[in-house]
Amino acid sequence: MAAAVAVCATACMNLFWRTVQPAVFAAGMFTGTLIYGRIGIVSAAVVRSELTGEFLTILIRKPLRCPESWARSIHVTSPVRPR
Repeated sequence: MAAAVAVCATACMNLFWRTVQPAVFAAGMFTGTLIYGRIGIVSAAVVRSELTGEFLTILIRKPLRCPESWARSIHVTSPVRPR
């Protein structure tokens, strides 16, 4: 399933944006899918309610995305030009 998500995400990305190294991008998508899938499995084993599991997953994901948002905000003034 993770491999299918990685292939689909890489194909969709190449429709709109030319990637320099599509194999590296696909590997990153594959790894991200495995990580978030495992977070879901662990949260399902720990909590009993679906709503609690959703909140737990959101709270786990938020610190993981903070460095990404910070790094993106540094280059706000630089224009992004897709190929």
